Amino acid sequence: LVVYGQVSVDEFTGGYKMVAETVYSIEQAREAFADAAMISIDGTTTDLSTIESLAEVLGSAPPGECRVLARYIGNNGEGCFELNNGAGIRLTDELRASLRTLLGDDCIRITYRKNPAIVSDDSVESAA
Repeated sequence: LVVYGQVSVDEFTGGYKMVAETVYSIEQAREAFADAAMISIDGTTTDLSTIESLAEVLGSAPPGECRVLARYIGNNGEGCFELNNGAGIRLTDELRASLRTLLGDDCIRITYRKNPAIVSDDSVESAA
């Protein structure tokens, strides 16, 4: 459970209080706050069929606000580039599991934004 809202000093108790704006499940929070997913690709151990499978996995991902970046490391160099022509994806648990199955448990790093993106999932509850 993730609660997004405003924290302020509670003048009555001297502690802190929070006014919740939105309540998210962990998956909803990951989707709403994920800014970029960095996928590591080891060129020394990744073959063409794995790259084709990666393209299928990313191509079937639902559209969203999370950018997809690839960090390629090979024998002759390395580089970082944006995938999906800059189109964002929804970083679902299912997608993360597919990427980990395909490229290994440590293949993905997620960076998060401070404010949530607009979430189209009607199951996100507003606390207002």
